[in-house]
Amino acid sequence: MKKTNLLPLVLFGALTYGQVGVNTTMPNATLDVVAKNATGTTTLVDGLLVPRVDRERAQSMLSVPSSTMIYVNNISTGSATGQAANIDEIGFYYFDGGVWLKLKSGSGSGTVYSGSTSIVLNGSSFQRAALTGDITAAANSNTTTIVNNAVITAKIANNAVTTVKVADLAITTAKIANNAVTPDKIATPVRTVTASTTLVVTDKGGFVYVNSSSATTITVPASLAAGFHVVIVQQGTGQVTIAGSGVTLTTARGLKTRARYSAVGIIKQTAGAATVTGDGSN
Repeated sequence: MKKTNLLPLVLFGALTYGQVGVNTTMPNATLDVVAKNATGTTTLVDGLLVPRVDRERAQSMLSVPSSTMIYVNNISTGSATGQAANIDEIGFYYFDGGVWLKLKSGSGSGTVYSGSTSIVLNGSSFQRAALTGDITAAANSNTTTIVNNAVITAKIANNAVTTVKVADLAITTAKIANNAVTPDKIATPVRTVTASTTLVVTDKGGFVYVNSSSATTITVPASLAAGFHVVIVQQGTGQVTIAGSGVTLTTARGLKTRARYSAVGIIKQTAGAATVTGDGSN
């Protein structure tokens, strides 16, 4: 292949026009490189070769002007520190005045980060990787799925399972491995009140201590679903009365606590019906 020394041409163009053209006599910029074969099937190479250096060379350069571009062809030398902190793979880099930055297409796969990593964004686009393992999600998706049998005993901290932590129907039996939820994993709610109050959903499965010297009333609302259950303890000297709001109460012993430290249980059969059991009286 015939090779031509372009230096005289470049100098002549610079002196004559103030602009340099390669393969053109009418440059449209400071340096205008026109392909010798812009179309067709020729196998000759058209393009621009920028300086090719290894990482150590890029790391060692001093007083690098901003916008300088290089192609790093070897990262086994030097280290990803200082101005070469971002040079962790072979490719094009440009200097921003402080460090070398990757020259990448926005549609490329980019660097894959794992674990806990601090990421400096030079643009406005951020892509989220797909999640795999016990919880899965497609790339760039806000929807996550718990894999069947992923919730095992080892994954649940003691006292972690409370009613406020689990959305209605969020965790199905298919998601929980057999025998994964042991008694020590379930937190038992305990609430102390000093005056009349209405039961709330977070009281489910727990204890409400009534510490008052005056008579008080614990109200069972219709908003509590079937299966709700709680134990009421008269901690103070004031007697506690169980009342329903839109709820029919049935009992064998009575709807009042018998004495100090008496405990009565409330079990909702339906939204509108509940049973009061325990150490009660009329």
